[in-house]
Amino acid sequence: SGPVLKRYVKFTSKNDEPIACEWEDSSSDKSIVLKGDASEFLSNTPLKHKLVMPSQTPNVRRTKRIRLKPLEYWRGERVNYMMRPSGGFVVGGIVSPEKDPCRKARKKRNHTPITRSLAVEHLNVSLADTSKPTAVWDPTLNEEVLLECVNTGSNHSCFFNDESVEIYKNLNTSVFAAGKLILKPLKEKGHQFVYTDNIAFHVICGKIIVTLHKTSYYLSTGDFFYVPEGNGYNIRNLLNEESILLFTQLKGKRPVIEHSLNESSSS
Repeated sequence: SGPVLKRYVKFTSKNDEPIACEWEDSSSDKSIVLKGDASEFLSNTPLKHKLVMPSQTPNVRRTKRIRLKPLEYWRGERVNYMMRPSGGFVVGGIVSPEKDPCRKARKKRNHTPITRSLAVEHLNVSLADTSKPTAVWDPTLNEEVLLECVNTGSNHSCFFNDESVEIYKNLNTSVFAAGKLILKPLKEKGHQFVYTDNIAFHVICGKIIVTLHKTSYYLSTGDFFYVPEGNGYNIRNLLNEESILLFTQLKGKRPVIEHSLNESSSS
């Protein structure tokens, strides 16, 4: 610890006007605070940080560089330099940009989700009830008939459920059927033989092993396969979670049983 020194240092601006600076000595470090009109060097921004000047303590070897607080660059702080009377530049301080009070924060836009009813309000379309049959044209009868052409995902005409598989038929006619097959974790459907039908499958999600007649395939999400008439197939789930497949069944003509014909002819 040494004596406290107070001295004044004068810098000269570009217009040869002196700028008074007070130099205070506390312990072994010095700090300088600019006084007077420092607008030329600080761009009309007041100095908010003190500069730690090189030590002037006798017989003490210290660095000659001017130390200053680390810049908060993310706030836009920068070092401001000024000209020495003898030439060259010296650190004049740190400029901290002030927030513009006139600048308003950008408001977030409220996005309203578009629902089915909201999307239809602007269209001049009359909607029918999905639970009722649809009036369509039958070219064979040459007239309009009512058919079950539309069905929602929550409604199904045929349902099968056991410990391995769940089968939903959302559309079921005399010509074709369409629906969803859910294989439970690490289960298999079991071998099934199709006679006159053709069944096409689409793997919505999951990883499965499909066996068609004598050949097995590894399929995953996005893959397709179909079972031609007169063949058997099996599906095995490889995951410890459900695998979901969509299917379309094209129904063929059912074979006529001979003994039923004989019974009808004898009667």
